[in-house]
Amino acid sequence: MVRVDLRKTLQTRPIKCEFGMVGVSEAEGSACYSQGKSKVIVTVQGPSQPKYSRHEEFDTATIDIDVSFSTILATATSQRLDTRDMDPSTTCSKKLSAFLRKSLLGCLCLRNYPRMLICLRVVVVCDQGSLYSVALNACVFALLDAGLLMTYTPNSVTFCVTRGLELYLDPSMEEEAVSIARMIFTINPKMSTIIASEFSYNFSNNDSVVDSMGNVTMSNNSVAVSQGDVFQKDFIANAIHNAFNASIAIDTHMRSELQSKLGFSDEIEVDSGHLSKK
Repeated sequence: MVRVDLRKTLQTRPIKCEFGMVGVSEAEGSACYSQGKSKVIVTVQGPSQPKYSRHEEFDTATIDIDVSFSTILATATSQRLDTRDMDPSTTCSKKLSAFLRKSLLGCLCLRNYPRMLICLRVVVVCDQGSLYSVALNACVFALLDAGLLMTYTPNSVTFCVTRGLELYLDPSMEEEAVSIARMIFTINPKMSTIIASEFSYNFSNNDSVVDSMGNVTMSNNSVAVSQGDVFQKDFIANAIHNAFNASIAIDTHMRSELQSKLGFSDEIEVDSGHLSKK
């Protein structure tokens, strides 16, 4: 099925990445990453000696992730996350920061930098869908630009589930708004393993009925779901399979961007924590 922007169901929006968005005196690494109109800028400061003892661990580095975006963007994202009763800016920043932390902690060689602090400053320039994945991919590019050791280079993909139970890869904001569910995966493409995942369900749809037990049935009888068991296992397995395929494509694009940055004509290796020719 062709989508509103004429993409196929499992097609991403155009990907673009720029390195070195700020001067070396201000940050060790930075990147501007976009998928379609969704754009995020990330700067990396450190490893450096923390000012406060609460940021210091004797055998490992501490990672601090700060997320910021405009009030308009915060409000729009907050409404999609169903957190209207809380401060939009704070709520959205905390949720995105927690996802980024969960996705990045396993890949960074933090024990190589004991008693140090690594700061990631994440600025959401424009949120037009798949924000969590765009932000995570931007963070990885910025960390590579900073030259920090990593055991692998993760990336993230987002799907939304339509009322007809179709999977849309890299959904726009409009597609997310009318979907019945959203799936976000952080993946290690080399090992084909899921590092982190987020699932959210849109029960505000007029086509759904929620009973007193928390069970949800779509009025067109296309799917019946209950808390903790929303989709059939083969549906989830298909989503994961497509996520792995999309992750490989993003990883290929990442390597191509790094080749251009470093001026390498040969394939490069980034999963050992160093950028080098294979």
